[in-house]
Amino acid sequence: MEKGYGTLKASVLVFLASACTMVLELIAGRILAPYIGVSLYTWTSIIGVVLTGIALGNYLGGRLGDRYGSPLMVTCIFLGGGLTSLAILPETLILNNSPLPYEFHLMTKTTLYTLMLFFLPTCILGMVTPVVIRLNLANIARTGRTVGTIYAISTFGAILGTFATGFVLIASFGTRSILWGVAVLLLLTGIFASASWHKIIKWGLSVFVIVAYLAAFTWRDNFAAPVLKESNYFSINIQDTTIQGKTVKYLSLDRLIHSYIDLNDPTFLGYDYEKVFAQLTAYKAGAKPNFRALFIGGGGYSFSRYLEVIYPSSEIDVVEIDPAVTEVVYDYLALSRDTRIKTINSDARIFFIENRPTAKYDLVMGDAFNDMSVPFHLTTYEFNELIKRSMRPDGIYMVNVIDDLTQGRFLASLMKTLRESFEYVYLFLPDGALDSRGAGTYVAAAAVQPIDMNRFASVVLANDLDLANGQMVRFEELPAAIPVSEAVFLSDNYVPVDNMVAPLFIH
Repeated sequence: MEKGYGTLKASVLVFLASACTMVLELIAGRILAPYIGVSLYTWTSIIGVVLTGIALGNYLGGRLGDRYGSPLMVTCIFLGGGLTSLAILPETLILNNSPLPYEFHLMTKTTLYTLMLFFLPTCILGMVTPVVIRLNLANIARTGRTVGTIYAISTFGAILGTFATGFVLIASFGTRSILWGVAVLLLLTGIFASASWHKIIKWGLSVFVIVAYLAAFTWRDNFAAPVLKESNYFSINIQDTTIQGKTVKYLSLDRLIHSYIDLNDPTFLGYDYEKVFAQLTAYKAGAKPNFRALFIGGGGYSFSRYLEVIYPSSEIDVVEIDPAVTEVVYDYLALSRDTRIKTINSDARIFFIENRPTAKYDLVMGDAFNDMSVPFHLTTYEFNELIKRSMRPDGIYMVNVIDDLTQGRFLASLMKTLRESFEYVYLFLPDGALDSRGAGTYVAAAAVQPIDMNRFASVVLANDLDLANGQMVRFEELPAAIPVSEAVFLSDNYVPVDNMVAPLFIH
């Protein structure tokens, strides 16, 4: 009969189990991103599934520990955790190549994917702590101290696993390599968790696991993420496509296409909203060709490089949160490192708070998106006030917005909130937009001084920029079909952007 564990060995075991559990939880978002995106729903599913797995594992571990508790059981638990963690990679390929047989709503689909991939390993690892505690309770008079100490060390392992994964591991190694490492660590821990196995057996099994790992690692490309690069923020990918009769590259972050790039023509604009940006920019450049522009969100730098070529005397700043995105654009999308475009890798809100630009920009362009929403802190009244302060008195703030024009609530809420900071707020209505249904892309514009509609129309015609067909409509003159009466004032205190936008993508 195997004896129990001393406090040191028990502490090491629960520390490793909890650390690996949190590593799995954090890399779940990156593994799922190319398939179902990263949204409020994704992280809700991940956290809910992992907590459910841990809870059930704790319960089962307690029951099994009382009945069959032994170091051999702990060995089996760690070996099971290692094998099920390793199985996540082929399971991911299966899910990718064999979609679910039925069409589910996004919330259901996200939860099912997370359950299939991450529930079993987190449930198994959840068994470790109660079994180890049972094996460490040699003195019933010290039960409270023993349980408290082991749970504290378990929690510390979870904390270290969280910080190490989020701040270091994903950016340094990528999710697939991390999974390989977690699986091998759990397998080796399981081998050495048994007290009765002879040292020769332990070392022999360890050598076998390592050799098998090295052999399997040579096949790692078969399990590689279907992306070009994984960063702390996105799964970044570049692929070829045909648009407007041209073969171009497109940049996708997680599941969302952010930019179309013609490597041979930096003036190519693949999105209609960019053509509206071009119209408003031409209007501003007519009075001030040496304008200064700020982009919130770099993406593939499609419109910023358009400005660099069309307006050689302009100054262009780009705030892009992810340095990896900027590097990919340099390396794969033909943006010269000698470009006039100045990049600031920062969250836009932090950029304005730290730099406090005042009356600096003639144009500010908002184009920051994640898979299914807009970063909510970039939509509020408080953020608009920062934008307003950064702009010159005759500056224009333009924002790319995705919404259902007549059924959604986000676009109207954004415009209502802009109206609290800017006296003049406009919406570019594409021809036929009021008859459309479902998600569409629109441009809202805000300014302290009015846009001269006659001069705007003349500039569009003179510069042959009528590719974006439609009209600019003032907020006060929006058609009745746009639900302004249901608009919400967006503030830092209340900003339900995810709940407004994500339903557009649920199908």
